Amino acid sequence: MKWHGWRCELCVNADVHPDLYQFVMDSSRRLVDFARATGTIALIHGGYNQKPGEPDLVGDWPNLRTAQAVVLGRLSELRSRAQGHVVFENSMLPTFQYGVPAFEDQLLALGLPLAYDVSHALSSYMVIMTR
Repeated sequence: MKWHGWRCELCVNADVHPDLYQFVMDSSRRLVDFARATGTIALIHGGYNQKPGEPDLVGDWPNLRTAQAVVLGRLSELRSRAQGHVVFENSMLPTFQYGVPAFEDQLLALGLPLAYDVSHALSSYMVIMTR
């Protein structure tokens, strides 16, 4: 998903890209509010995937661990707001990439409702194996 040509990532740094941050968080909050109001489930991506030539939103943070902590905090906020009406889908972006044991331990400890897109997992695995 893009907004004004920018990829909408939950890891966006509010200090660096305040307008993008506002759009990402406002639209995510509206989506979970709508799901709660209609008794449905919202699916929110924990991240997408940076394409060549796109701005490095993860790189706006001091390190990957910080970017991951930001994403997990935002997902936790959305989970609380949604009151059982949201799930979070895995990503190919390292900020929310299943398959990395240390990150998965953090993720599971939070008890977030998770969705699993097998195609993302396979693509992520291929990227990890080529590093």
